[in-house]
Amino acid sequence: MTGGCDRGGLGGAIGGIASGIGGLIQSQPTASGDLASASGYTDAASAYSTGSTMAATNSQIALNAANVQQLQVARNVAKTVGSQQAEEAGAGFGNSGTSLYLLRDSMQQGALARGVIGIQGAINANSYNMQSTSLAGESQQAAAAASAAQSAAKGASSSGIFGAIGSIAGAMLPFLL
Repeated sequence: MTGGCDRGGLGGAIGGIASGIGGLIQSQPTASGDLASASGYTDAASAYSTGSTMAATNSQIALNAANVQQLQVARNVAKTVGSQQAEEAGAGFGNSGTSLYLLRDSMQQGALARGVIGIQGAINANSYNMQSTSLAGESQQAAAAASAAQSAAKGASSSGIFGAIGSIAGAMLPFLL
């Protein structure tokens, strides 16, 4: 008997070492799975961030499109009023009575159309802004999940290593005393 250990102790030591190595091997799939999850979450965070940027861009495009449509309406109103004035003058009538009524009506219709276009453009832009904000939040959430998964992978790997060291040390301790 060397160092206070017999043949049964040697078998126990070998079993302890095998157990430690087994624990280390078993911890690796968990760590690998956590790393794969972290990678997936990182990809999702990137996709959400891209979507958020695109939605913010779409918001600005919606406002610009509404402005262009308003300018088109204003141009059409100016053409219509100019045409009406030319027809009245060509017929020898002045700007009075029915002529003024028609001009005012054309201007009111144009103002109404520009207002509706502006409101719809603002609604569209706000919708895109809400989408952008939502996607930015999703991106932050996915980034946090990726960080947590990376920490879990480190923990699983460390747990396996320290567990193996503990099992091996525990198995060898009787031979060292």
